[in-house]
Amino acid sequence: MANAVRRALRTTEPVAVPRISDLSALVPSTQGKIEVEAMEEGHEEIVVAQLVSAAVLSVFRRRVTLDDPGAIVGAFTEQVVVHAGDDLPSAAYLAVLADLPELEPPTRALAGPDAAESPALMASALEFLLEGLHLTKRLNKDSSGARALYRGRK
Repeated sequence: MANAVRRALRTTEPVAVPRISDLSALVPSTQGKIEVEAMEEGHEEIVVAQLVSAAVLSVFRRRVTLDDPGAIVGAFTEQVVVHAGDDLPSAAYLAVLADLPELEPPTRALAGPDAAESPALMASALEFLLEGLHLTKRLNKDSSGARALYRGRK
């Protein structure tokens, strides 16, 4: 949540809504609070990151039903990539929805009834949708820290 508040202050957005990209801050902060028995010394970060991914995938599978996943995945041609990150303003995500209208219905369904009034909710829902599509092996993801690039699978 602290990462979401920091972003809202930096981007002058009126509401702080957590996103998937904010979870990258969870890994280092968790390492100091719980002990993870890893196979080898120094692999604790990988174990915590895998736990976070498994949790996101579990929630995605419970919450998201896509009417036509093929149309969504098909929209990601070789030229289409979507940037995500904990420093991007919500407007950047709304621009993605304008460019890829196939993503709007499931994003709006995830964001809920207040989606029309809240770009921050739409941004959060879109990041969750993209990460779920990646975790279910429908999209590729290149990531570095809290920044990610989602693209079609070849």
